[in-house]
Amino acid sequence: MNKLPDTFYKALLTGIILSLILVLSGCFSDKASKTWQHTDNAMSITLSHDGHYVLIAHSQGYVELRTSADNQLVTQWQHDETPGAGVIAADFSTHDPANAMVITAEQDTMALYSIKEQKLLYYWSLDDIRDIKLSSDGEYALVSSRDHSGKFPLYR
Repeated sequence: MNKLPDTFYKALLTGIILSLILVLSGCFSDKASKTWQHTDNAMSITLSHDGHYVLIAHSQGYVELRTSADNQLVTQWQHDETPGAGVIAADFSTHDPANAMVITAEQDTMALYSIKEQKLLYYWSLDDIRDIKLSSDGEYALVSSRDHSGKFPLYR
């Protein structure tokens, strides 16, 4: 049996490594495939679980619901006109994208919005809200507040 020289194996290994580097370098990019620039100051951004919607909370106190594919405005709303008020937390339901909902929280209020119906369904007051999460079916909200943290049924 003929033994190949060591230089052959080194050249083969070098070729394989260089090929892998070239293939893998095409998998990564430092540029996003799409970017959208907004002129207003965004306080927070939340992406729906299916990636179809983006909720942008602006420092001026209102939120915008936009499609992620083409940045089209679906709607916008604001809890109240209080100076300095603004959405501090938001979450999307995940159960049924066709009936998706989003919940938004300001420091002392929560609002439940139906994407399908394109309207606010309910509005609640609760002191000192810190964070909020919506159940996958949109039936419950998990609310973190200084005094009243817990799970709240959202009656619809």
